[in-house]
Amino acid sequence: MLTAHFGADWPVKIGLSAGGGIDRPDGGDYRGTGRIGAHLGYGLPRGWLAMDAYATWSMVLYPPFELPNPDFKADLTFGHRLNDRFTAIAQVQSGKAAGGDAYMKLAPSIAVILGRVQVSLGAVYGLQNDASRKVTLGVSTAF
Repeated sequence: MLTAHFGADWPVKIGLSAGGGIDRPDGGDYRGTGRIGAHLGYGLPRGWLAMDAYATWSMVLYPPFELPNPDFKADLTFGHRLNDRFTAIAQVQSGKAAGGDAYMKLAPSIAVILGRVQVSLGAVYGLQNDASRKVTLGVSTAF
């Protein structure tokens, strides 16, 4: 990922990302996936505000090669450190699958830091063209 930082005292971070891969599931057609993304983050005194946007293509490469319409996804995230151990996170997820309807979801969560491990508990609630009603659990570690 390429990032650029503007101004010594300006807390804005801008990034671009790109990636891709090829596989051949079960010896069938060669399939390719490509993704490009743009990322914007703004540091706050006790948290952050971030936007991530992606376009993803998934296609059969041979035979024959066709470039399909991409899927789009954009997330807006607000995080606020409540104290040294707990962080509250609110995220709006939106997107549009190729040939599908645009959707929007709300995904709030709370994260707790336990040493080098962070555990988060949250929910996903569909707002538009999405019937999601989920509870989420995430675990990550610093290394």
